[in-house]
Order: sequence, then structure tokens, then C-alpha cells
Amino acid sequence: HRTCSYRLFFFKLKRWKGRYFWVLLVVTTGCFIFELFVFLQTWAPSINIFVNSTLLCVGWSAMVTGQSVVLWSRLHLVSRSPWKLNAILCMIIINGVCLHIPHTAFSIATYDGKTNSMNPTYKPFETMEKVSIAMFTSQEPIIPLIYLYETVRILHASEIVQKQSKRRSIQLLFLANLTIISIDITTIALEFSALWGSGAPSKASDTL
Repeated sequence: HRTCSYRLFFFKLKRWKGRYFWVLLVVTTGCFIFELFVFLQTWAPSINIFVNSTLLCVGWSAMVTGQSVVLWSRLHLVSRSPWKLNAILCMIIINGVCLHIPHTAFSIATYDGKTNSMNPTYKPFETMEKVSIAMFTSQEPIIPLIYLYETVRILHASEIVQKQSKRRSIQLLFLANLTIISIDITTIALEFSALWGSGAPSKASDTL
């Protein structure tokens, strides 16, 4: 459903090219792969767990870091500060490298070839999963909040923030960010409660 929603969004784009389009395409593909293999891991346990875990990590990486890059790619519309744009991009890249690589390695390490299942006694993966969720969830609201701050600053500078329609737009931006943060808090709570089956769909919902 989420992937179809993203695909329909493409028809609203005027140009099917550019950084924004290609990164969004990566995100939608990653979302589809992630949710497909979450479903297969839950309802088709006979599938090779090594293949399943590897593709889960591929989808997860494209979905999560790709979403941050999507948000970053539109930030230049409200912020002309090169150092700020570069700093945010560096944050996304560093977090992606430092978190996705060990997360993938630990995920593959949980594979038990004899039973074709994940080894429940392998604690490093469980710990890394929680760290990754916490770090990425903390990163996600940063870009929308900067976007919100810059938007308010521009509106104040142009003295049009007093208009009712503009105040309404700012209020909607605040509500959108509060919704994102609420979803992030729910995701962390589910992850730390070990409710993996409930938490996994929530991870994908963050990309909305």
C-alpha cells in the first residue's frame, strides 16, 4: 500500500529526472523490499533466512537513509547556507555508514544454517537493532525541524506571516512534524519492547 502510494506520487511530478526523483525511487523500492521480506519472514518461514535477512537489510538501508536524503534534497528551497546543507548531508552519510554496515553484519551473523532460523541467543544484533532505531529516529526530525525554522524565518523576513493563510500553513507544518515525532516515539517504544512484528511496519510508516 505504501509503495503504491509512492508510485502514484510520481504522476504528480512534472519531471521524472533529477536528484529528488531518483532518490525517491530508491526509497520506494527499498520500502517495497523491506515490507515484502518482513511479510515473508513472518508468514513464510521456510524461505532461506540468509537471503531474507540480507534483502531486509538492503531494503531497510535504502528506505531509511534514502528518506533522509529525500528531505535533504528539498532543503535548499528554504536554506541557502552551504555549510548547513553540507553538514546535514555529512550527518546522513556518517550515520548511514556507521549504522547500516554493522547492522547488516550482525543481522547476517544471526543466521543459523542448521535450523534455517535466526539465533535467538545472539545478543549483538538485538543491541545493534535498538541503537540503529534510536539513532535514525533521532536524526529524522532534525531536517523537517530545520525546514520549519527556515520557513518561519523567511515568512517573518517577508512580513507575510501575519496573513491568516500563512499562519495556517505554519500550523500545518508544526502538526506534520509533531506527527512524525509521535510515530518515531512509537517505533522506539515497540522496538525496545521487543514487539518486532509490530515495530517493523512502523519503521516503514516513518517514510511517509
